[in-house]
Amino acid sequence: MGCLSGMLERSDDVLYVCYDTQAYMNRGVQRSGATPPAPWRLTAVSMATTKIGWAIGESPSGTSVDVLSTDDRGRSFHLRYTAPSGVDVVGIATPSAQDVDILENPCFSEGCGNSTLVEASDGGNTFPTVHTFPGFSAGALSFPDPKDGFIAGGKTSSNGVPSTVGTLYVTHDGGRTWSALSWSSAPFDCPSEPVDGIALQFTNREDGWLLCGGQPGAGQQGKALYRTTDGGVHWSTVVADTFGQNGISHSALPVGGYVRSLFFVNQNLGYIGLDRGGFMITR
Repeated sequence: MGCLSGMLERSDDVLYVCYDTQAYMNRGVQRSGATPPAPWRLTAVSMATTKIGWAIGESPSGTSVDVLSTDDRGRSFHLRYTAPSGVDVVGIATPSAQDVDILENPCFSEGCGNSTLVEASDGGNTFPTVHTFPGFSAGALSFPDPKDGFIAGGKTSSNGVPSTVGTLYVTHDGGRTWSALSWSSAPFDCPSEPVDGIALQFTNREDGWLLCGGQPGAGQQGKALYRTTDGGVHWSTVVADTFGQNGISHSALPVGGYVRSLFFVNQNLGYIGLDRGGFMITR
């Protein structure tokens, strides 16, 4: 495919016949003449105000995960923090214009644990580690305000993400101390195991939503959305989706696309972002 792209850029007179590529060419691993030079490949964005926001992005060289900031509504981004070598940034939250919280896992593969929370409370000038979670693999982070925060995760699977959504960590002092809530009574049986994709959003210290996806395949993934109204103590199923006959969805959630992001403005208005599936809205 790289050779084909080069021929097209040079306007070579070539007839190209493709029978079956046997590969997915939408994962960001291939170059394109239409791509601007040296861009970051953004994987998450969190806006603190209409102008100020933060993002996670793969470095232009593909060798590190960077944290970027914008103060012009996302028209341009500037490098503010680079995660240590081999460390993955799995979550970002911006409870205020001066505060940004970053959730890191110490590897990209099997055996991830000991997730850490890195926080900048000075507008991004310094990024000290404020808490470590021994033996815990984090999957998603939400800070509805500077004091109240929530982290979802659990055991790890072969690809380094939680294989079960089993623990919710909660803080009410800005991340200095955390307590674990057991979800043994909650129906967190995502459509299939292992879990591959978690998104978490709290609009305040009581109201929250969690979206999880099961084992993906060929652009499809079962999904389930849960809600809490008491700070994560009890959860109820909003909608759950499993692969039906011929891959047909049996709920409001499509099987197409992979879980990426979740954002609720209030109790009624919410958005879901899916890799290879676009955006969804609920009102």
